[in-house]
Amino acid sequence: LAALEDTLLPALGEDPSPAVGAGAARRLVELPASAGGVISAARRLALKSRPLPATFAQLPGDIWVIDPTATEESLGASVSLCL
Repeated sequence: LAALEDTLLPALGEDPSPAVGAGAARRLVELPASAGGVISAARRLALKSRPLPATFAQLPGDIWVIDPTATEESLGASVSLCL
């Protein structure tokens, strides 16, 4: 998650080399942020929310445990969610 928060999306612009073939589409390539012809400016990745992983396990006797150990998970049903 920390790596995503440090991600910098590059500036993009049209490839200056000529497109090959009739009707060939132009490609977007990474450009220096100060270059002219930038279509999409460089920017940091913005996370709208942060995932919260949680694991629950049901032990014998209808007892529920949050964040169980491996031993507790092996005793009954368990489920992991990412909220």
